[in-house]
Amino acid sequence: MQKGDKIVCCNISPNKIGESGISTHIKPRLTIGKSYIIETADSQAYCVRNDKGNLNWYKKDRFVSLKEYRKQKINKILSI
Repeated sequence: MQKGDKIVCCNISPNKIGESGISTHIKPRLTIGKSYIIETADSQAYCVRNDKGNLNWYKKDRFVSLKEYRKQKINKILSI
C-alpha cells in the first residue's frame, strides 16, 4: 500500500481498548473499524492522522486494506 490509500484499523493492541472500541493509550487514538489515509509508509509502519488529527507512525499489523476489510465483513455476514 502507498500514500493516499485507505486502510482500516483492525488491531490497536497491545494497548488497552476502552468499551467504545477506541484505544485508551495516549499515543494511538485509533478506532477499530475506522478508515485512515496513508500519509507515508516504510517497510514496517504507516504514518496516518489519528483520531485527534495528529500524524503518528503505527505498525502495519494494526491495519488491513479497505478491500480486505470489506471482504472480511461480507464473509462474516454470509457465515451467519
